[in-house]
Amino acid sequence: MIGALWAFLEQRTWLAALCGALAMYGKIDLAFLYPGVAGLTWLLQLRSERPLPARHVLLAIGIPVLALAPWVLLIYGIIGRPTTVGGGAQPDIFLTLVPQMLEQMFTLPLTLAMVMLLFLLAPAVLAVVRSGAGMAMTMLGVWMALSLVVLLVYSALPGASNNPRVFIPALPALCILTAAGGMRLGHRLRLVMLTVIFTVFVIVNVVGVVYQVLQARVTSAAMPVWSVLRDAPPGVILTESVLAAALYARQPATWFEHDPVFQRNIMHNATHFRRYLAGAPILATSCCRVIRMLRQSVWHRQKRNGTPHCLLDGILVGVQSRWRLMMYAHTWMQPIRSG
Repeated sequence: MIGALWAFLEQRTWLAALCGALAMYGKIDLAFLYPGVAGLTWLLQLRSERPLPARHVLLAIGIPVLALAPWVLLIYGIIGRPTTVGGGAQPDIFLTLVPQMLEQMFTLPLTLAMVMLLFLLAPAVLAVVRSGAGMAMTMLGVWMALSLVVLLVYSALPGASNNPRVFIPALPALCILTAAGGMRLGHRLRLVMLTVIFTVFVIVNVVGVVYQVLQARVTSAAMPVWSVLRDAPPGVILTESVLAAALYARQPATWFEHDPVFQRNIMHNATHFRRYLAGAPILATSCCRVIRMLRQSVWHRQKRNGTPHCLLDGILVGVQSRWRLMMYAHTWMQPIRSG
């Protein structure tokens, strides 16, 4: 995307067409962003002293669009994939997902995330407003604006994720504009802004690295579990770690993430849970094997270093890799042994 837009400004037509086509094939929202940013930049600069030649603009935008056409025809015409999942945009989905995206993008609570966003957006807007009518600055402003449009539309769709990766294509423009706007601030204000941004980013990234190390330990500790389930008869694994179950155990997985009634009535009650396993295609025998294997591993570790339940406790650390099924098994281990 960066190479395509740079080549577009420098009137390197064929390089812009090549990079633009690769960008549009690489990420579906870039199929809208690249021609949109290039086209709007050209339209806004038509009255400048040296507007871009129409032939260059037509080839740099038209060739990538034509190159993408077969894929669009195949996916949405022949295969018939719907353009949206679950219908059109809905305000309640937007109001739910946008705060979550902000929190994940900055890895901060919503209030602090909004403050950080303000620290980045305010200098960026200042750079666009006070920079004059330069084509490069105009393109960066259009790039960031259209990326925000993509983000806002996407976050209102029923099939949208709360992952902020949809805003990633706008980050180069945002960072360049923020730096340009910061240079227009007073020395003291610029120092405060840079100190806050740098401090927060360092803290967040250090915490993120530490969390990934802990998460890797969790994944490593759970590998014997997935190994047992991989060799088990076909069935469904009831686990919160559905991705890990599919990747390492190679078994179908299910979880009742948004059903607190089920969790309270089934997962928190040993009798109800046994009844549920008897009537559902869950790997009940394999679960017992896993619990038995874990109990043996815990006893072995306990004999080795005197720390009880360290393996089981290690598996329960973290967010995504926590296995609630094992947590409840740990809670009523004795009834399962006798049952």
